[in-house]
Amino acid sequence: MGFTVPGAIGAKLAAPKAPVLGIAGDGDFMQTMQEMAVVAQMDLPVLFVVLNNCGFRSIMNLQYNAFGKKRLIGTYFEKKDGSVYSADFAACAKAFGLNGARVEDPDHIGPAVKKALASGRPSLVEVMTAREWPHTGVSKSGWWDVPIPTYLPNTRKDYEKGRAEEKLSGQPGDLALRQSGNRERRMPMRRLTRSASGLPGCPAVASRPWASRPAWPGTPSS
Repeated sequence: MGFTVPGAIGAKLAAPKAPVLGIAGDGDFMQTMQEMAVVAQMDLPVLFVVLNNCGFRSIMNLQYNAFGKKRLIGTYFEKKDGSVYSADFAACAKAFGLNGARVEDPDHIGPAVKKALASGRPSLVEVMTAREWPHTGVSKSGWWDVPIPTYLPNTRKDYEKGRAEEKLSGQPGDLALRQSGNRERRMPMRRLTRSASGLPGCPAVASRPWASRPAWPGTPSS
């Protein structure tokens, strides 16, 4: 998290003639959004698209799948009264000297992005997105090795099964040979892999009611 902004800046510096667009969630973007100052100072025509769901939703999905809905900690951006909190990222972009626009209708996303790219200026498009399952979330394509406490016996059993399926590829310090075009480079490789079975995930669906907070579905077995 936090790589989108500096990554987009680096990509533009490396390929100044190529259009560069960095897509980030609001949690990711806030970790390095101060680097918009660099974009403005250098007048780099980079476009940031911030998908704002007012929280760390991928982390929330992890907590929900691993521990159940009673163990969701620090992943909602809310005020003390429970109301949704969000910075106005479009306004922040303008304050830094970028073009900024906020979009709340899916039909307006394409035109806003095209306008930003056509401007030839540093720009940001903030897209307000859904906050709750099944209108937000990520599909599971792998497995996160998150220790499950023993007081969740059924989920713990799935976790132990997953741990048994892990395989270690390489050792610390080993060199893996990888090709990139006509160039070859060596890099350390130490990777854990396993099957994509494991705990159920949340589907990814787009929706308009970004500020709503409907009831959660049933708690996973524990």
